[in-house]
Amino acid sequence: MNIILLSDLHIEPYSTPDNTLWVDRFCKHITSHQVDSVLIFVLGDIISGGQESAFRAADNIFAYMEKRLECVPIQFVFLPGNHDYCAGSLNAFTEFCTEHQTSKVETLNFTDKHVWNLTVDQFNFLLVDSIQDGRYNAPGKLDIECINSCLIPGKQNILLMHHSLLFEDMENHTGIVEYTTAVEFFKENKIKFIFHGHTHAERNFFADGYKMFGVGPIGMAETVENENGQFMEVILHGGTVETVINWLWRGGEGKYLGQRIYPDLDKKYGSPMDIPRIQFKFPDNYIPRKVLDRNVAMMDSITRIFSKAESKSLYEVCMEHQYVLLIADAGMGKTVELENLAFVSNGNPYLRPILVPLNVYAGDDLEEYIFEFAPEYKSLDPNQFFIILDGYDELRDIGVFKQKLNRYMSQYPSVRICISMRSNFLQSNSYALEQFSVFQLLELDIPDINSELRKHGIDCKQFYEECHHKGLSELVENPFYLAKIIFIYLKDTKLPTKNMLIKRFLDDIITCDEKKYEYKETAADDHSHEIVHALTLFAYGLQLMGKNYYSDADFNTIFYHLRKEKQYVNHSGLTIKTNRGRTFQHNIFKEYLVGKYIAQQEPKEIIRTISVPEMEALNPVWFNTLGFILMENQSSELISWVLRVEPLAITKMESDCITPELRNQVFAITLESVAENNIWYRGEVCSEDELAQFSQSAESLNLILEQIRHSVGFRSLRFCLKVLSAYTSTFGKENDIRMALVQCYQSDATHPEEKRWAISALGTLGIYNEEITTDLMSRFGNSQSSYERLGVYEYLNYSGQLDANVRVLLDGIPYLGYNGGYSKVADGAERHTLLKCLERISAPEAIEKIIDWLGTGNNISYDFYGRNKIIATIFEKATEIYLSGYVSVYDVVWKFYSNQLPYCESHHITNAITFFAKTNTAEKTFKQLVLGKSGWTILAIEAMIKQVPSLLDLFCTMYQENKVADENLFYNFTIRSQYNDEIFKKCSVLVYKKTKKEIVLPIKRDYQAERVQGAQQFFDSLFDKRTFQTYINQFLKLYSRPDMSFSELRELKFKDDADINRMCILQKTLYHTRFTDEHISDFVTLVKNWDAFIVGRVYYLSKSEDIMKDISINCEQKIKLAILCDAIEKQINYHTVFSERGEQNIIISIDYEFYTTLKKILNSDFPKAYYVGLLELPCSIVDACANVENKYATIEKQLRRDEIIEQIKLLLPVEQRVAVLDDLFFGCKKYGISDFENMAITFCCNSRVAAYHRTNALEYLYEMFGMDPILDCVVPEIDDELFERIVALLHKTRDARLIAEMIARCKTKANNYLMKYLIAMNVHEGLELYLEDATQKAGIPDQNSSANEITEAISLISDPTLLPLLVSTTKIRFSDGFEDEGFHTLYSSLYHAFSNCAKNDFEKTMKAIHQLKEELACCSEALSFCKMVEQEVIQENKMSLVRKCSPSQAKVILESMEVYT
Repeated sequence: MNIILLSDLHIEPYSTPDNTLWVDRFCKHITSHQVDSVLIFVLGDIISGGQESAFRAADNIFAYMEKRLECVPIQFVFLPGNHDYCAGSLNAFTEFCTEHQTSKVETLNFTDKHVWNLTVDQFNFLLVDSIQDGRYNAPGKLDIECINSCLIPGKQNILLMHHSLLFEDMENHTGIVEYTTAVEFFKENKIKFIFHGHTHAERNFFADGYKMFGVGPIGMAETVENENGQFMEVILHGGTVETVINWLWRGGEGKYLGQRIYPDLDKKYGSPMDIPRIQFKFPDNYIPRKVLDRNVAMMDSITRIFSKAESKSLYEVCMEHQYVLLIADAGMGKTVELENLAFVSNGNPYLRPILVPLNVYAGDDLEEYIFEFAPEYKSLDPNQFFIILDGYDELRDIGVFKQKLNRYMSQYPSVRICISMRSNFLQSNSYALEQFSVFQLLELDIPDINSELRKHGIDCKQFYEECHHKGLSELVENPFYLAKIIFIYLKDTKLPTKNMLIKRFLDDIITCDEKKYEYKETAADDHSHEIVHALTLFAYGLQLMGKNYYSDADFNTIFYHLRKEKQYVNHSGLTIKTNRGRTFQHNIFKEYLVGKYIAQQEPKEIIRTISVPEMEALNPVWFNTLGFILMENQSSELISWVLRVEPLAITKMESDCITPELRNQVFAITLESVAENNIWYRGEVCSEDELAQFSQSAESLNLILEQIRHSVGFRSLRFCLKVLSAYTSTFGKENDIRMALVQCYQSDATHPEEKRWAISALGTLGIYNEEITTDLMSRFGNSQSSYERLGVYEYLNYSGQLDANVRVLLDGIPYLGYNGGYSKVADGAERHTLLKCLERISAPEAIEKIIDWLGTGNNISYDFYGRNKIIATIFEKATEIYLSGYVSVYDVVWKFYSNQLPYCESHHITNAITFFAKTNTAEKTFKQLVLGKSGWTILAIEAMIKQVPSLLDLFCTMYQENKVADENLFYNFTIRSQYNDEIFKKCSVLVYKKTKKEIVLPIKRDYQAERVQGAQQFFDSLFDKRTFQTYINQFLKLYSRPDMSFSELRELKFKDDADINRMCILQKTLYHTRFTDEHISDFVTLVKNWDAFIVGRVYYLSKSEDIMKDISINCEQKIKLAILCDAIEKQINYHTVFSERGEQNIIISIDYEFYTTLKKILNSDFPKAYYVGLLELPCSIVDACANVENKYATIEKQLRRDEIIEQIKLLLPVEQRVAVLDDLFFGCKKYGISDFENMAITFCCNSRVAAYHRTNALEYLYEMFGMDPILDCVVPEIDDELFERIVALLHKTRDARLIAEMIARCKTKANNYLMKYLIAMNVHEGLELYLEDATQKAGIPDQNSSANEITEAISLISDPTLLPLLVSTTKIRFSDGFEDEGFHTLYSSLYHAFSNCAKNDFEKTMKAIHQLKEELACCSEALSFCKMVEQEVIQENKMSLVRKCSPSQAKVILESMEVYT
């Protein structure tokens, strides 16, 4: 059977089937999937915010769904969530359930009890209300006693609730209290599967014997990407949960796409609870940092300033995005930030962070390399890892790492990864990391810097003045430089120039280093020159070998004859020793020392050294060092060469060394490259803003204007507009610029994104006028393009016209909403810009318009990121203008407040109340409220008194003076305040004085203590029949029916009583007997075997009630249980303990269950026969995690290896049970048993056995006998399912027989899995099949797949003989109407494929690219693609031509180096 789990619908009062998008999507999905019947569980939060009126909307929506789904036999079952409690009550929820719960069980009234159960076939669903005391924002709580009463032994008990077990948020309300108790309960009672909602994201967490799944929201949106619009499907088979599928709405594909999240059939892992966490240290002197989306961070400086409020911590973005790339310039503190990320994320119960440095990565298997830094995690599922990789730019071989990383991500699709990288590496590696969300580590802001300065007792003003005077202002935003600058400033009270700063760093550190040599005879001498020379040798050796560290062997070899220099290096504070070798504290020191050394050579020698051999190109290894070379050597010959090969490197020179002519030349060359090649500007070396500041002049401006007027490509147009918008001078050409920009945005040929930059530039340059403003508002004020709207907002912001055009801003709010229903939703840049514009509104009339708009209709319901903050800001400004004399704003706020009374627990009512409090209008408002007759008054009164406590006295006075419109209002308020002792006492006294009614609160009971006492009494009675009979008599007396039969008992409803727990256990005991018409009073005599009865009840108390841990067992009882246990032990036959009825239907002997339970209760050791017997039980019975490796580890605790091998050899020939055979073949593989090749072949060929059960036998064959038995004997006889596993196992061998079979099967029947592997294996036929399919579909073959794995496989092609097919595929890709959308595009895969092929045959690849350029010359986008590929191929070829010295070669060069003075 299949069940569907929905959660967090969050239906609003205004929701309808038409505006609630998920309704039709879900119905369509259900009707389009052929199912016999559907049982749908809704795990809470049907409505939003406890709004009772929302249940009316929910009623209409579910009535509509029932009509839509009438052709499908569906049944609904509802559980309450925290939002479903209306004013602390479930009455509205229960009424809704009565109408729409279609399951064939009684209506589940959770007001009566917290847990119900629904039994279907072999499954018992435990339906739990986890809301604690009906409180909206409290943590959850489980009624263990009530759950006990609903457990059914022998069935698979599956628990469904709203809360998670674990706390996931900062407010601590997602999880449950008494977590440990609950987990022990689940463990004892074998509750293996738990499903919950509430956390608004899909979750799966396996630990300590239970598997917990979080159901994502179907009816609400989140800021987290792809976390909204989802539900779960659970496939139940053979008495267990067979598969869990998470269905996620993909808007681009217009349907739900399913991903299996359980089980992982290929590998079993240990329990996280058994492995302690790695402890990470909080970084010393850590300064909290923020990150910002790279796209926003690359915008102009003004926008960046506005966007900083939208920045987040690195941990926050890593929780919102699975793959995060953190970029920053050298010395920005990336490493420290990742250390803090590891420390913070270690507190997340779902994650296991592993901090991994990449500067010592040498091309190892990435998984093995990661485990070098977390060996204790090897037994855990890597999908729960959070891999934090530090220093992508410091890798020795980026190409190898890319391949290893992609493979690791494919192997573990749920793993989270954060990588740090220098900014200038991003462009050349963007395709390799295209799955990563890129965030920039922000510079320190003024408060951060001021805090550090004050910490050191530095006068901030004087410090800033000194930095500005020396041209160092920009460096203080960098924490690396800041620390050093502060150190130097404290020492000298002044600062050097930027060019001298690093030298000063070195000098200061060397001065400290020299103290280490005081024991030498030359202690009085100045060794600084020698130390610098030693460090220069150390740095240059690394540069020559293309490494970032010396291994111990290399270091000793190279410095064998340089012993004095070696000593200096070892003692230097600039170098550190890692687990891989010795390196610099920071690469910037290496680059400086090498640059300074090289700069002293002749220009021709410098050029020869830093060039790619046999090419006029800069060796990429030298890029970071080039800036330091140019600072020391500005010869015309060197500058001319740099201008030809890497012109943007000039922008990194000292400003006073660059002539205006050189600046213009750099810009002209850059513009020409972008325009002629139709490629994107690579801004990693120098952003558009920086280029504008570097090159702005009348001459450069003329080039820009000419390009804007007559641009032939959108890439060059965008480049020019972005540079122009960052200009700080118009050079007297305001009219020319204005006309060019207006012409640009008015042209239909201009793309929306370029229009945005043209519109924005009019504002940033200050060349706007009324005519332009009017034209822009009419054209784009409510445009369907996010880019055009963004341009308008930026224009209004920069031109200071926000207040006058506030209506345009308000019209943009629906585009921000998750529930607005707009097809063109705002992107991140538009969102943050619009919100910043709204925040800057200051005119009273504009503020009134915003509040009036918010209070009208459903405008307040538009849900978007930052909504709370912006509305709070608007009300704060309303407060300010009221206090400044603009009192009419009160009427607007009161209108807003009145309209929002039904939503007083949400929708920003608190902002209005804060306004009333701060403007001293709270009493006025409160009186209007109390004298009114709104049905929502009681909630509004509570909200106001909560925020303004003094209003309680006013309310009491009005009540005493009979000035309350409805006296029941005060009475109800008093009742609802019972949890606040102070308010309740004060109000209840007044009620009594006036009505003589005393309000009595219910007596609190300790249910847990009663439960334990009752269970103890029941347990003790098992060993004393007379006491047991007494309890039966008491039970019959409770119902006043001494002659009650067992059949009559089953028709009764249980009564409440002080002995509820003992009676509850007794009733269930009597209820589940086999007796019918016999009298209950005769039960003791009816039971013929009382010993068996004792065992059964003890088992029940242990497994179902989870109470045995609280029960005291006396010596006499222990002796009795031990005797019974020994008797059962003698009866157990391990050959028959376990049996199968089909692969999924597992039957376990109840005697075995009794026996193992008693052994554990008595804490008694198992005999050796037990461990021998475990070999005949499947791992799913032996190990809580169903891990076969754990099963054998348990057996090995008592049996020797040879004993295990002997038993396997005895069992395998006669065993027929599939699950046991599977485990035995694993044993053969583990212990190297070679006796069962033929049996394994026969087992693998048995198509009646599921493929995953045959995998161990398959791996056994491969590991023991190689691939021949598999390819020659197994493959011809098996179905595609097992063959696909064989392909996954053997594809790296590239065996001709395997490839031939793959091709044959693909030609017989389309098989995307095999096609993917054929392509990845560089088999021609695979790409031919892809090309044929793509041509037929006019799109990528796997366009309906969320992962696009077939298309992604093309990125692994590296065989140059496939270039003709790649050329044909590229032609198809750029043919008219070709659809290339998805997670992995054909565009990017082809890009990678050409790049890979070039590494093996550069000339042939370049020839193929030139062929494409000729044949696709009329297609500008195809031509652009070819040029970008060509650029990448040439760059890769540069790296292949780079010569790296061996340690022995480096040794010779270093020993011959001169000491420069």
